[in-house]
Amino acid sequence: SFFSEKAISVACCNNFTVVLTKSGKLYGNGKINQENGRHINESDKNKNINDRNSLIEIEELKGHNIVQISGTFQHVLAVSSEGRVFGVGSNYNGQLGIGANKKNIWRFEEIDNIYPKYRIINTSSGSGHSIFISETGEVLTCGNNGYHQLFEDDQEEYNNQEESIKKGIHFYAKEINIPKE
Repeated sequence: SFFSEKAISVACCNNFTVVLTKSGKLYGNGKINQENGRHINESDKNKNINDRNSLIEIEELKGHNIVQISGTFQHVLAVSSEGRVFGVGSNYNGQLGIGANKKNIWRFEEIDNIYPKYRIINTSSGSGHSIFISETGEVLTCGNNGYHQLFEDDQEEYNNQEESIKKGIHFYAKEINIPKE
Protein backbone atom coordinates (compact mmCIF):
# COMPACT_ATOMS: atom_id res chain seq x y z
CA SER A 1 0.00 0.00 0.00
CA PHE A 2 1.13 3.55 -0.74
CA PHE A 3 -0.53 4.86 2.40
CA SER A 4 -0.90 4.11 6.06
CA GLU A 5 -4.67 4.28 5.41
CA LYS A 6 -7.16 2.98 2.88
CA ALA A 7 -7.53 4.60 -0.55
CA ILE A 8 -11.23 4.89 -1.47
CA SER A 9 -11.27 6.68 -4.84
CA VAL A 10 -8.96 7.52 -7.72
CA ALA A 11 -9.13 10.02 -10.60
CA CYS A 12 -6.90 9.21 -13.56
CA CYS A 13 -5.98 12.01 -15.94
CA ASN A 14 -3.74 12.34 -18.96
CA ASN A 15 -0.64 13.45 -17.05
CA PHE A 16 -1.48 13.07 -13.36
CA THR A 17 -3.44 10.94 -10.91
CA VAL A 18 -5.25 11.94 -7.70
CA VAL A 19 -6.09 9.49 -4.90
CA LEU A 20 -8.61 10.08 -2.07
CA THR A 21 -8.12 8.30 1.26
CA LYS A 22 -10.67 7.23 3.84
CA SER A 23 -9.66 10.11 6.15
CA GLY A 24 -10.41 12.74 3.45
CA LYS A 25 -6.82 13.42 2.38
CA LEU A 26 -5.88 13.86 -1.27
CA TYR A 27 -2.63 12.69 -2.86
CA GLY A 28 -1.36 13.39 -6.36
CA ASN A 29 1.45 12.54 -8.72
CA GLY A 30 2.74 13.53 -12.14
CA LYS A 31 2.26 17.02 -13.50
CA ILE A 32 0.52 18.49 -10.43
CA ASN A 33 3.62 17.65 -8.37
CA GLN A 34 6.02 18.80 -11.06
CA GLU A 35 4.25 22.16 -11.61
CA ASN A 36 4.06 22.91 -7.87
CA GLY A 37 7.50 21.86 -6.75
CA ARG A 38 6.00 19.24 -4.45
CA HIS A 39 8.77 17.00 -3.18
CA ILE A 40 9.06 13.67 -1.46
CA ASN A 41 10.82 13.44 1.88
CA GLU A 42 14.54 12.72 2.27
CA SER A 43 14.10 9.08 3.29
CA ASP A 44 12.20 8.39 0.04
CA LYS A 45 14.90 10.16 -1.99
CA ASN A 46 17.46 7.83 -0.42
CA LYS A 47 15.41 4.88 -1.80
CA ASN A 48 15.70 6.34 -5.35
CA ILE A 49 12.01 7.35 -5.41
CA ASN A 50 11.39 10.51 -7.44
CA ASP A 51 8.91 13.37 -7.03
CA ARG A 52 7.00 12.89 -10.26
CA ASN A 53 6.13 9.21 -9.72
CA SER A 54 5.32 9.49 -6.03
CA LEU A 55 1.91 10.19 -4.57
CA ILE A 56 2.37 13.30 -2.43
CA GLU A 57 -0.30 14.87 -0.22
CA ILE A 58 -2.00 17.89 -1.80
CA GLU A 59 -0.93 20.69 0.55
CA GLU A 60 -3.57 23.25 -0.44
CA LEU A 61 -6.40 20.89 0.57
CA LYS A 62 -5.06 20.09 4.05
CA GLY A 63 -7.77 21.01 6.53
CA HIS A 64 -10.57 20.23 4.07
CA ASN A 65 -12.21 16.86 4.54
CA ILE A 66 -12.54 15.68 0.92
CA VAL A 67 -15.38 13.18 0.43
CA GLN A 68 -15.64 12.77 -3.37
CA ILE A 69 -13.44 13.21 -6.44
CA SER A 70 -13.96 12.92 -10.17
CA GLY A 71 -11.50 13.30 -12.97
CA THR A 72 -10.92 12.59 -16.60
CA PHE A 73 -8.51 13.54 -19.34
CA GLN A 74 -7.10 16.82 -17.93
CA HIS A 75 -9.01 18.01 -14.88
CA VAL A 76 -10.09 16.84 -11.43
CA LEU A 77 -12.83 18.06 -9.10
CA ALA A 78 -12.78 17.46 -5.33
CA VAL A 79 -15.78 17.93 -2.99
CA SER A 80 -15.40 18.67 0.73
CA SER A 81 -17.72 17.51 3.49
CA GLU A 82 -18.99 21.11 3.64
CA GLY A 83 -20.11 20.95 0.00
CA ARG A 84 -17.30 23.10 -1.38
CA VAL A 85 -15.76 22.21 -4.76
CA PHE A 86 -12.09 22.52 -5.70
CA GLY A 87 -10.64 22.01 -9.16
CA VAL A 88 -7.26 21.51 -10.82
CA GLY A 89 -5.97 20.99 -14.37
CA SER A 90 -7.20 22.25 -17.71
CA ASN A 91 -9.77 25.02 -18.02
CA TYR A 92 -9.54 25.45 -21.82
CA ASN A 93 -13.26 24.78 -22.24
CA GLY A 94 -14.28 26.46 -19.00
CA GLN A 95 -14.71 23.06 -17.32
CA LEU A 96 -13.40 24.35 -13.98
CA GLY A 97 -15.98 27.14 -13.86
CA ILE A 98 -13.34 29.77 -13.07
CA GLY A 99 -13.82 32.03 -16.10
CA ALA A 100 -11.68 32.62 -19.18
CA ASN A 101 -8.57 34.16 -17.64
CA LYS A 102 -7.01 30.90 -16.46
CA LYS A 103 -6.39 28.11 -18.99
CA ASN A 104 -4.56 25.71 -16.67
CA ILE A 105 -4.20 25.64 -12.91
CA TRP A 106 -1.91 23.21 -11.14
CA ARG A 107 -2.92 23.95 -7.55
CA PHE A 108 -6.46 23.10 -6.46
CA GLU A 109 -8.62 26.24 -6.30
CA GLU A 110 -12.10 26.60 -4.87
CA ILE A 111 -14.69 27.11 -7.60
CA ASP A 112 -16.47 30.39 -6.92
CA ASN A 113 -20.22 30.97 -7.20
CA ILE A 114 -21.17 27.60 -5.74
CA TYR A 115 -20.69 27.53 -1.96
CA PRO A 116 -22.47 28.58 0.27
CA LYS A 117 -25.45 28.99 -2.07
CA TYR A 118 -25.20 25.31 -3.01
CA ARG A 119 -23.74 22.41 -1.03
CA ILE A 120 -22.38 20.01 -3.63
CA ILE A 121 -22.49 16.27 -2.91
CA ASN A 122 -21.30 14.84 -6.22
CA THR A 123 -19.42 15.86 -9.36
CA SER A 124 -18.62 14.36 -12.71
CA SER A 125 -15.75 15.46 -14.93
CA GLY A 126 -16.18 15.16 -18.68
CA SER A 127 -13.49 15.76 -21.25
CA GLY A 128 -14.32 19.47 -21.54
CA HIS A 129 -17.19 19.99 -19.12
CA SER A 130 -18.19 19.42 -15.49
CA ILE A 131 -21.46 18.63 -13.75
CA PHE A 132 -22.22 19.27 -10.07
CA ILE A 133 -25.17 17.95 -8.03
CA SER A 134 -26.28 19.78 -4.89
CA GLU A 135 -27.66 18.16 -1.75
CA THR A 136 -31.14 19.35 -2.75
CA GLY A 137 -30.88 17.95 -6.29
CA GLU A 138 -29.98 21.02 -8.34
CA VAL A 139 -27.70 20.38 -11.29
CA LEU A 140 -24.99 22.92 -12.12
CA THR A 141 -22.83 22.73 -15.23
CA CYS A 142 -19.91 24.45 -16.90
CA GLY A 143 -17.65 23.96 -19.90
CA ASN A 144 -18.13 22.88 -23.49
CA ASN A 145 -21.73 22.41 -24.66
CA GLY A 146 -20.91 21.34 -28.23
CA TYR A 147 -23.19 18.29 -28.02
CA HIS A 148 -25.65 19.67 -25.44
CA GLN A 149 -23.83 17.86 -22.63
CA LEU A 150 -24.65 20.81 -20.34
CA PHE A 151 -28.36 20.04 -20.82
CA GLU A 152 -28.77 23.43 -22.48
CA ASP A 153 -30.99 23.50 -25.56
CA ASP A 154 -29.97 26.90 -26.89
CA GLN A 155 -26.92 25.93 -28.94
CA GLU A 156 -26.61 29.47 -30.33
CA GLU A 157 -25.69 30.71 -26.86
CA TYR A 158 -22.62 28.42 -26.87
CA ASN A 159 -21.36 28.92 -30.42
CA ASN A 160 -18.78 31.43 -29.18
CA GLN A 161 -16.59 29.36 -26.86
CA GLU A 162 -14.90 32.41 -25.27
CA GLU A 163 -18.29 33.86 -24.31
CA SER A 164 -19.35 30.50 -22.93
CA ILE A 165 -16.19 30.21 -20.82
CA LYS A 166 -16.60 33.75 -19.43
CA LYS A 167 -19.97 32.71 -18.00
CA GLY A 168 -18.33 30.10 -15.75
CA ILE A 169 -21.10 28.11 -14.09
CA HIS A 170 -23.78 28.39 -16.76
CA PHE A 171 -27.00 28.03 -14.85
CA TYR A 172 -28.34 27.03 -11.48
CA ALA A 173 -31.22 25.01 -10.12
CA LYS A 174 -32.31 23.76 -13.50
CA GLU A 175 -34.41 20.62 -13.39
CA ILE A 176 -33.40 17.97 -15.85
CA ASN A 177 -36.34 16.11 -17.29
CA ILE A 178 -35.59 12.42 -17.26
CA PRO A 179 -38.05 10.51 -19.45
CA LYS A 180 -40.22 7.96 -17.69
CA GLU A 181 -40.37 4.50 -19.18
